[in-house]
Amino acid sequence: MGKEEKKKFFLESVEKKLQSLNIQELEKYESLLGPGWKKRILRIIFAPRVVLNFKFRILKDKLFKKKNKEIEEFDYPFFYFLEDLDSVNELKSIKFLIKNFKDVDVFYDIGAQYGLYTSLALEFCKEVHAFEPIPKFFDVLKNNFKNYKNVFLNNLAVSDKKGKARICLGPTTIVEEMKKKYPKSCEEVEIETITLDEYIKTHSKPTIIKMDIEGAEFLAIKGGYEFFKNNSPIILMEVLGDEFLEISKKAVDLLVELNYVPHQINLEGGITKVPLDFIYKLKGVNNLVFTKR
Repeated sequence: MGKEEKKKFFLESVEKKLQSLNIQELEKYESLLGPGWKKRILRIIFAPRVVLNFKFRILKDKLFKKKNKEIEEFDYPFFYFLEDLDSVNELKSIKFLIKNFKDVDVFYDIGAQYGLYTSLALEFCKEVHAFEPIPKFFDVLKNNFKNYKNVFLNNLAVSDKKGKARICLGPTTIVEEMKKKYPKSCEEVEIETITLDEYIKTHSKPTIIKMDIEGAEFLAIKGGYEFFKNNSPIILMEVLGDEFLEISKKAVDLLVELNYVPHQINLEGGITKVPLDFIYKLKGVNNLVFTKR
């Protein structure tokens, strides 16, 4: 299958997935994501079918241990993840990436978890560098992609310094913020960290970056400041709204300082420039695209 044929095939598959979903209810659900009983109740009220579907999915995964299924059973590993992907936010982001990936691209998946975006990028990019610091996620990631030569797996967090750090396993990885807002929900774990400026000294520089690290994006950008100042990779970044908006705002402001412009992604995978005021009013969890001026 040629490059353009493969892109068309992947885009058609993602579109079929989108058409099978209740987009309006899912978007409402995603706008109410976050910790706390109030949001949990609102999700049940405004997106009951989505809540029930996710509860059923969790139960099914526990019963059948889906995450231990061999990814090699799929002709394209991406479809292993697409089967159960019910997120309009992620599906729009995936469409954008498929349309913009090039053969020469070096993709950095920062916050890879099980490897959704890693699985997509390995089909279209020259190299994929995946970063996942949490051991239980990295073990699955390593098992999923151990046989792919163009994927570099790193059991590391991308941050503002090299060494060790403590993060929260929760709505945000930032320990101070979680303890301040939700002291009982902060389960801490020690991880290894590296900076982008340090990593690129011995590895290919990224041309496209996906950054989903639960509020630690500011630290990752700060640790790659020299790289971002002198290079222009496309950045697909998660932006948290509501009570964690101030954390994401720091990351957005730093990118703007580096001459990046924010864009919203539409259902076709296209992007539209948005003002900072738009970002500062966001709710729930959102993926935005940042490109250099």
